[in-house]
Amino acid sequence: MTGESDKAIQSSNTRWWLYLLGTIFLVGNAVYRGVMPGPYNLPGSTVAYMEMGFSLILAVAILGMRGQVAKDPNLSEGKRKLATPLMLLALVAAVALFSYRFASVPGWYHGHLMSTPMPSR
Repeated sequence: MTGESDKAIQSSNTRWWLYLLGTIFLVGNAVYRGVMPGPYNLPGSTVAYMEMGFSLILAVAILGMRGQVAKDPNLSEGKRKLATPLMLLALVAAVALFSYRFASVPGWYHGHLMSTPMPSR
């Protein structure tokens, strides 16, 4: 019986850390993209579309994991209470990243700056 409860606790802890790391990644990426200066942080359209998709997939994953984390009896009450604020923070970051990447697609807003070749040195 102890082996099963240890596995359940380990599974809960793994779920919590994946949830936390996904949130930290989304928020950190959004902050980094917001702070990075100038037009040269804008990618080509393929990279922009890939990051838009990745941001949405990660946001949906965090949204789905919130229900599991918030109702998990093996996690402490503090961790369960943090699930919703962390989810909201991650969703705001995902929307910011999606908007940033949408605006950086060449031909849209200021993404066209990267469609010309960089000067050689």
